[in-house]
Amino acid sequence: MSLPGPLNRPKIRLASRLFQRFLGHYLSDPLALHYAVRIFIGTAFLWILLQRADNSHAIWAIITLVLVTEPRMRTALDTFRLRIYNTVVGCVIALVALLIVGPRTWTVPIGITMAVLFSTRTPESPAAWRTTPVAAGIVLTGGLAASGSWAAALEIALVRAGEVLLGGLTAIAIAWAMSLVWMPADSNKQSEEGDGTPV
Repeated sequence: MSLPGPLNRPKIRLASRLFQRFLGHYLSDPLALHYAVRIFIGTAFLWILLQRADNSHAIWAIITLVLVTEPRMRTALDTFRLRIYNTVVGCVIALVALLIVGPRTWTVPIGITMAVLFSTRTPESPAAWRTTPVAAGIVLTGGLAASGSWAAALEIALVRAGEVLLGGLTAIAIAWAMSLVWMPADSNKQSEEGDGTPV
């Protein structure tokens, strides 16, 4: 069946076929659509909330939301726990390094290396090791940028840890709320097929 008049053009027909294929993919894989809806709700909520709180970055909260969002609540809780733990450890190591070594240019590589050495001693999730040195690096560079102020580094550490906590709690709350309203039937199957390794 051909489209009438000016709509009967190759580009329009191609766009229509591409859209139908795209839509068909998500209708045949409801878990992907479910995940996208959860991410949209979570990022919109966090962005609006943190913008109103004069936090123009909010990136740590959004990253945590994406990392913690899982098809199964148990996996999401495990990911959230490890994310909080590694973030707090990284912030503490950065503060200790800044306090002991002082505001010097080589404080950053020393602090990040300390964070790596500490985090690799926790065998629960090798994928989560990256969070600790990243947290340490952000706190250290922020503290050094503020003229090596320990108080500024402490403030950055508390803000970052708070953002991670907020992002994780938002992901858990959305997962719980959507499980009451809409949970794809194949979510358990697909989540078991993945490695489920928390990050």
